[in-house]
Amino acid sequence: MINKKTIQKHTTVIYTFILIEILLFIILTSESYLSHILHNFWITYAVSTIIIALILVRYSMDVKTKNENRDLNLVNQKLKSIIDSQNSLIVIVDDETMIEVNAKVLEFFGFSSLEEMQKYNQCKSICERFVRHKDYFHLGLVKESSNWIECLKSLPEKEQVVNMIGKDMEAKAFQTKVSKYDSNNNSIITFSDITDIIIEQKLLEHKAQHDKLTNIYNRQKIDEVLTKICQFSSRRKEEVSIIMFDIDHFKNINDTYGHDVGDEILINLTSLIKNKIRDEDIFGRWGGEEFILIMRHANLEDAYNKAERLKISIQENAPIGLPKITASFGVSTLEKSDTPKTLLKRADIALYNAKYSGRNCVVKNEASISLPS
Repeated sequence: MINKKTIQKHTTVIYTFILIEILLFIILTSESYLSHILHNFWITYAVSTIIIALILVRYSMDVKTKNENRDLNLVNQKLKSIIDSQNSLIVIVDDETMIEVNAKVLEFFGFSSLEEMQKYNQCKSICERFVRHKDYFHLGLVKESSNWIECLKSLPEKEQVVNMIGKDMEAKAFQTKVSKYDSNNNSIITFSDITDIIIEQKLLEHKAQHDKLTNIYNRQKIDEVLTKICQFSSRRKEEVSIIMFDIDHFKNINDTYGHDVGDEILINLTSLIKNKIRDEDIFGRWGGEEFILIMRHANLEDAYNKAERLKISIQENAPIGLPKITASFGVSTLEKSDTPKTLLKRADIALYNAKYSGRNCVVKNEASISLPS
């Protein structure tokens, strides 16, 4: 380190050098015979002066560079100290490559240094750790030759969320924020853990969309899904059918055995139906003892045959400690002139006709059947 005493010492040398220069110049210009004798010395003197001057300039530049490097190191140390004190994961990237990470990043992934992380985990960019999940941003959403940081920044703030797995193999959700670090391509990316918030949001969404007793879609969610499916299927000319059914004489069951038994019957019926339908079928509780099944890629006959098989399964189901039940079914399929409301109405009419016909049967509503005003 260059101190004040060292600078004073070199200042004295410079002043001495200047004084000698002046004296030599006076001598060389005052006496002609000396000028002749010292002619060669004059050349040597001039060359020496230039060399000494260059040395002094170089020395001055070295001192300045050392001071600048020292200041830069101090700034970097302060920056490292600041980002290490943050609870969020912080990554500094050059274009897309990590050049610095804070202590929280190393702690989360289980490494002692960035070099170790890059060497043993073969991870040059933090985006390589993003889990591919439909609810989060990941590399699968980035077009080839595109910059993932720019793609991330272009999303609405609520969608700038990524999922990463740490050293304990537990997935965490992070809200990201990208900021420019300098005039180059360097950026600071902050990852704030919002896992608890995401979990809470999903729980609230689940409660809003699912029936509390049976844990299947409620009427509000079924309405929403059916509207989207009808719109999509009309454009793509895909077949969609629905089955509405309810438990026969359910009020008598509640009156005879109590509502606790009635609830158990509803739960048992839900479990039975879920095991009998396709993964793409959408099953929900329409209200009370009434249920609905939306079947994509199924025409009227497909849905009718499915309803017949479900009717038999319910009839033959004999859960221990619960009374046997039967159910009535109404089936309709989406027609060109249909809206979700008219499609449901025709299924509801078919269900009414099934009950009027003696229950424990299936009735399909043909398109030719007119709806009551």
